[in-house]
Amino acid sequence: MIDNLNVVIIYLKTLHSFMNPREEEDKHYKSVLYKLYPNSSQEKIMEETVGHCGSLYNTVLNDEIENFLKTGKKRSVFDLKKRITRFCNDSPEMKKKVYSTCRRNVATRIHRAMKGCYIDLKTGELMHKPRFKSENRYDSFCYEEPKGFGFEGKKLHLSKIGDL
Repeated sequence: MIDNLNVVIIYLKTLHSFMNPREEEDKHYKSVLYKLYPNSSQEKIMEETVGHCGSLYNTVLNDEIENFLKTGKKRSVFDLKKRITRFCNDSPEMKKKVYSTCRRNVATRIHRAMKGCYIDLKTGELMHKPRFKSENRYDSFCYEEPKGFGFEGKKLHLSKIGDL
């Protein structure tokens, strides 16, 4: 059961970023915290989404660590997203239940986790190895693009979950 359902929506507003060379100075962030009240079926779908994303994270992270040990190179976010798409094509249940941008966010998390990982030249061991996520540690999912969520009146619409 999900104990605390909150959603934080972060808006990024860029003023004239395509013309202004000082793009970083023109960014303004605004975050809003909402309390969610899902019904029992929506809560179950959210728990399944978190579970599927967690298992996908562990599978792809294991694959990425093996690849890094074999080749000494890390994959880009784009390559990881393609890899996740291949994994999801083998699992139609995950493709049916988890929205695509939520699955692609797993690649972003893996890339971030692998950033500090390196092979020690003296011992040949993997240093700062990322941790695998148990059910208790993988506790969120993210819509990377605004297509997957939006406000409809006073309700928040989440794709593949419904109106909250």
